[in-house]
Amino acid sequence: MTKKELTLTSDEIGLCTKSKDGRVISKNEACSTFCNNCVGNKCTDGCMKLYQFETKENSLQEGINLFRNSEINGHALDVAMIFDGVNLTSLLYPLERKYGKEIEELKTFKLSPRETQVVEQLIRGKTNSEIAKSLFISTVTLKTHLNNIYKKLPPSYRQRFSR
Repeated sequence: MTKKELTLTSDEIGLCTKSKDGRVISKNEACSTFCNNCVGNKCTDGCMKLYQFETKENSLQEGINLFRNSEINGHALDVAMIFDGVNLTSLLYPLERKYGKEIEELKTFKLSPRETQVVEQLIRGKTNSEIAKSLFISTVTLKTHLNNIYKKLPPSYRQRFSR
């Protein structure tokens, strides 16, 4: 992979604007690949499941909400939602390229195949119990793998993956 291949274009980042009541005003093509195309209708899917649309006071709070390592309809995304008092704008940043780059970097540390599987799931934000379950291993075995991984990684990586 070249550096250019890892750079996202604005066409690949999802952008959606909703009114205060949740009706979709506009949505770009990338956003439509992550969520349903519901322009003109109230949206209750995708990023709206991440965001508490109404607070106890029955009004939206202005500002930015960030949801890292989210999954929407099978897509791994970082989601930023901005409420400006009138509209709610969602930015959906696809993470697969980022994950791929991180996995390739970690392969240079001579991890075993099983350690690589563990690291791939760590990168994707999975919990220890989720990793153990998906790899059909006990949490004790997982902790052994994690300790072996940490020994092979420089401190900057260890801090990123420590739990």
